[in-house]
Amino acid sequence: MDPRTAVGTMGCLLLLAVASTPAAPPPDTGDVVVPGLRVGALTREGGETDLVAAYGAAAVRAVDVELGEGESAAGTLLFPDDERRRIEIVWADAAGRRLPAQATLRGAATAWRLPGGVTLGLSLEQVERLNDGGFEVAGFAWDGGGVVLSWHEGRLAETLGPAVRVFFVTDEAAQQRPEFLEVQGDRPFASDLPALRALAPKVGRIVVWFEQP
Repeated sequence: MDPRTAVGTMGCLLLLAVASTPAAPPPDTGDVVVPGLRVGALTREGGETDLVAAYGAAAVRAVDVELGEGESAAGTLLFPDDERRRIEIVWADAAGRRLPAQATLRGAATAWRLPGGVTLGLSLEQVERLNDGGFEVAGFAWDGGGVVLSWHEGRLAETLGPAVRVFFVTDEAAQQRPEFLEVQGDRPFASDLPALRALAPKVGRIVVWFEQP
């Protein structure tokens, strides 16, 4: 074979090999929450413009986010028309709508993924399994009602750290039960308490901090 033909053939084969080799995929930010670092494509140094660039203007809406006790703050609602992807973001720099301070998930279910498998809609028993043990929650019927106060040095204490607050909520039917009166107020209740179990609360809110509360 003519050397020039051989070289040309090898060059074609090399080009075909390169063309057929899949390109390295970009980093998958997806619907992933990394406490203190990022929410999807939004990093701790980012702002509303980054959300628009990543998800489109239709997925971003300026709102006032409820903080509890009658207070609210300037924020952004990401995916306002998609219940499973909706997330509320409060900005540390409210005027510039940048530097996220906290992100909040609410509802019965979410597509956002957090460390340790924690997500909306989980029962007390399911969270106990993730924690590899029991934990304590605050009583209901006040703004901080149902928040996990201590993981009792369980697995989630390290997995979530202090940057994540998990809140349990009850439905209206449970609030009519006599047990609801037994687990009210700003004091701790064990997750395996029979009165608390009887109400079948679910994780209904998760707050992720970029700044430590």
